[in-house]
Amino acid sequence: MHYFYRVFILLCLYLSTTLQAHAQKDTLKVMAYNVLYLGNGCAGPLANTVAHFNNVLSFAQPDLLALEKVSSIPTSDTDAFGTAPKGFADSLLRNGLQSIPNKTYAYCPFTNYAQANNICLLYYNTQKLGYAGMVSTYSNITDFNTYKLYIKDPYLSQTKDTTFLYITLYRDWE
Repeated sequence: MHYFYRVFILLCLYLSTTLQAHAQKDTLKVMAYNVLYLGNGCAGPLANTVAHFNNVLSFAQPDLLALEKVSSIPTSDTDAFGTAPKGFADSLLRNGLQSIPNKTYAYCPFTNYAQANNICLLYYNTQKLGYAGMVSTYSNITDFNTYKLYIKDPYLSQTKDTTFLYITLYRDWE
């Protein structure tokens, strides 16, 4: 009788670990990176700091990248609070993230309602994640942006079921 229980328990453990192993088909590599005013030249020539940034990304190869303390990017031609070049988020995408092999990136919308000198940016691998929306709130000091992303499951079109990720970014005001 004890033999039957042992076999039964071992069979249950085997099935549960096998089912769990098959359920996890993919992973996300997440990176948060404080870039200390990348974009305004305070850390040296912009070309050098962007080259260093690209070098770090080539090793990390994240699927989700939160950049903290990016120099504020002008949101329009009349935006007087931007300290980085207009279109800087696009240039990081073109000249850094798109050079990572086998990954395609996009970035979520960004805000600067608080008119700060730095902001946060969220980039994501479009092969694994999709953008579903954003809610932005702000105080007098910083914007709090909550992004809604979804996992691009290969069976999404058939199952209509996915996992949503909610990510809140804000810059530290110190």
